[in-house]
Amino acid sequence: MAACYGIWVLELIRIARHIGSFSVMDIVCYPLLLLFYLAIFLRSLVKRVLGRPVIWKDREIRLDK
Repeated sequence: MAACYGIWVLELIRIARHIGSFSVMDIVCYPLLLLFYLAIFLRSLVKRVLGRPVIWKDREIRLDK
């Protein structure tokens, strides 16, 4: 698993040079950053489904159509 992850990181480093200016640490921590994003997204989705307010930066986000 560690070898596969290492190869994946090397490939992301190669790709990142062409699409932006990402540091190696950004790429290595990418799975953690992705999990953080998904946690925020899923939390908002659950609140939306349950009809509870979604609050961002002390403001309620209106989700009316």
